[in-house]
Amino acid sequence: MKKFKFLVFIDDDAMTNRFHEITLKRADVCEEYMFFDSGLKAMTFFNEETKKDNPKLPDYIFLDINMPAMNGWEFLDEYIQTSISQSSTIIMLTTSASKSDINKSKEYEVVQDFMNKPLSVDALLKLAEE
Repeated sequence: MKKFKFLVFIDDDAMTNRFHEITLKRADVCEEYMFFDSGLKAMTFFNEETKKDNPKLPDYIFLDINMPAMNGWEFLDEYIQTSISQSSTIIMLTTSASKSDINKSKEYEVVQDFMNKPLSVDALLKLAEE
């Protein structure tokens, strides 16, 4: 099983982020990870990375939909305009079970999957095996 070099989580819920951090440690499939509590902060990070010769690119971005300031869809719309957008795979990680959200996620080539929170150790291990 491979280890991910770098994972990014974008979610405004602190408890969810803490849970996911514990899950990452239990799964032991990741060398490094970052959490952003807004799409805007994550977008700022990615915009700065695009300016570097050797940008820090995540293997996966786990993206919540419902967030203030910049929701997941708004983040996606901006992210796909960056030069690094094809370097990472996005997984929508949300509490939404809406068919319209699931269908909308399929409109974005960079979105690989639509999962419900919380992310489990088993789900991380499965991703690492792929």
